[in-house]
Amino acid sequence: MPEDKIFSFYYGQKGIIPLALVFFDGLYKFFCTIEGKKGIYLSTSADLVSFEDTNLFLDVSAVGGASAFVKNDKIYFFFSDKRGVIRSASLDRTGNIIEYPLPMVNKKGLFDPKVFYDSNKFFLLCCSLKGTVFLYESENLFDFIYFNSCQVPNNSSLCCPSMQKIGDEWVLIYEEKGWIYFHKAHIDLTNKEFFLKEEKELLDKVSSPRIATLLDGRTIMACISHKSLVFREIWTKDGSIFLFPLSEMEARKVIKDNFEVNDTKKAQVELFETKNISVELKLSSMSKNKTLICFSENTTYPEYLWINTEEKNLVLSTGKQKAEISRREYYEETPELVIFFINDVIEVYFKKIGLVISSSNPYQSSQKAKIKILSETQMSPKIAVFSL
Repeated sequence: MPEDKIFSFYYGQKGIIPLALVFFDGLYKFFCTIEGKKGIYLSTSADLVSFEDTNLFLDVSAVGGASAFVKNDKIYFFFSDKRGVIRSASLDRTGNIIEYPLPMVNKKGLFDPKVFYDSNKFFLLCCSLKGTVFLYESENLFDFIYFNSCQVPNNSSLCCPSMQKIGDEWVLIYEEKGWIYFHKAHIDLTNKEFFLKEEKELLDKVSSPRIATLLDGRTIMACISHKSLVFREIWTKDGSIFLFPLSEMEARKVIKDNFEVNDTKKAQVELFETKNISVELKLSSMSKNKTLICFSENTTYPEYLWINTEEKNLVLSTGKQKAEISRREYYEETPELVIFFINDVIEVYFKKIGLVISSSNPYQSSQKAKIKILSETQMSPKIAVFSL
């Protein structure tokens, strides 16, 4: 591999743009670009929280998304350059890199390649700047031929497309202006049909989604939330898609404290490390009011989660002006939330249906953050305060 200074980074760090993820030799191999640095970088992680041995992989510029696939003890990496030409390179266990062309896809204006495998064939999905999604097929990962294409309705800003299966049904996941959507799709291998079905559905408010199905069967999405690198697990159930926190996060929790107030609100604080913790909060359906959670003692830019159990919505806001960052509606009578504080990000999940909202963490790592849970308004008596 090209020589460059080796360094480390972590979940939640800013300036890391994900490209692709695979599981290889018992470790996660994560391809990315780094703000202020030229080239494509490769990093190694055991838990998707800490990333080590980050080094220059290819001294070229990648534009948009990329994809990686493991075959015959090698990692095959696909990316698009600034001209919109899709290129590929392989990496073996000794670190030897071989670049090779993709002649049948060697046309300009194609970006964000995603490779997947189905029915004994490899498929390469990519898109144009006009919202057209192209699909190519191959027997060997080298020689791709045109399969078909489709246009996402009323969308000229689509990027980072990926195909996933829910049971026997295909789903197209893509980014549109910082929001992630999915479309039910139809693929007929015999008749080479490829088109979208039904209306698009919202999945998450993040950017740069890179989706990979790993050898353990999990589907992981690396993405950017408020300029910070984060990861989600994609679960499929009952014909839909849900996002949940990484299993690695759940496995590292240790209970630190518990509390219960009037049988209407319960919370559990759990300790990861010095800065990484989570809070579980259960709101009773009998509590017909607004609950406010303040995430820090930072009086200049405090961050709040407003939970309205009567109107059934959650709003994440920041600053004295209560500037809204994100809003989600929910439909559970008794919502149970898990709030993760992972390095520099806050992530709020429903325990049953997955991701709600996320943002950058407002408090400095050197400070001792406090979580205040209040009722109705910030001036009301405190229900509980956690010193972390």
